[in-house]
Amino acid sequence: MSNSTTEKSQNGLLRGHEESDWIAGDPAYDLVTQVRTEYQKMTLPGIEPSIIPRGKSADARLHLMESLADKLDLRREYDAWVQSRDGRTDYLTIPSDSKKSTLPKYGYEPLPEPRAAGIGEMWWARTDWGWPATGSGTTSSILVENTSRGLSMSGHLKRVNGDLWQASINVVAQFVLSPDRMPPGGPGRFTSQPTCTLDGPMTGFTQDHWGDNWSKCFLRLDQIVHGGPGGPIIGQGHERRTLINLSQDNEIANISLPGFLRFPRVDFALNPAHPVTTLLGLNLDFQLEGYAGLAFGRTVGTNLQFVSALLRMSQWTINRF
Repeated sequence: MSNSTTEKSQNGLLRGHEESDWIAGDPAYDLVTQVRTEYQKMTLPGIEPSIIPRGKSADARLHLMESLADKLDLRREYDAWVQSRDGRTDYLTIPSDSKKSTLPKYGYEPLPEPRAAGIGEMWWARTDWGWPATGSGTTSSILVENTSRGLSMSGHLKRVNGDLWQASINVVAQFVLSPDRMPPGGPGRFTSQPTCTLDGPMTGFTQDHWGDNWSKCFLRLDQIVHGGPGGPIIGQGHERRTLINLSQDNEIANISLPGFLRFPRVDFALNPAHPVTTLLGLNLDFQLEGYAGLAFGRTVGTNLQFVSALLRMSQWTINRF
């Protein structure tokens, strides 16, 4: 190969020189141009539709890398990388946080003891939750558990696979307003806007990998009001916001979760003769692709105390309008 050599990066992927180093007509230049053209067909919108479905893009990228390795006489190194790539999540570590001193000092007091609900107050009945398990090309140490301070979320997700992977932490809490606690004044229109707090540190990061690397987390809040347990929906509201949105190589985002949150307001017609059941949903929706990860919780302070993310919900009162 004239005017250039090809180097192997630390993670075993093939890394070439700058485009200006290549000379038109050089076989290496033609090869790089061909690889770029085929890759753009997979990943970039154009006049013609993509020739490779997104779900197959990881296999297509590996095929291109295999062809490139053969032509550069690097097949042995390529095969070694392929054999190890599916088990390489251990090396993907959460980047260090150089700004720990600027993080809030999270202090969580225990939740108050459950109490009887008052007139017009939605009474907490139960909370259910789930979180993602390890999948193909993804490891998970996520743990969601009920504590005296609220619903604790800790652990990490790590992805080492070119295909997009999506999962969620789902929390659904059920609240009930029974006929014996209906507001005075008979039937009418009421509004419901519960609140919660979602506190604690969270980290998203990407590393260097052939193709796309991204780490994203979205918060979804839902309020669904039913006319009694299992009854018809008489009002609902939904909201979605972005918490982490990384789409470039070697990015990191250390954030504090938003804290105080209002669920979407819901207005509904109340019949005092029938109970009302409200479902509050809080989802943390994840998207990982390439070499990327997300983590809840962090060690903070001079005493190296580990602080998890924490969700706290409370009862609330509906109001006539």
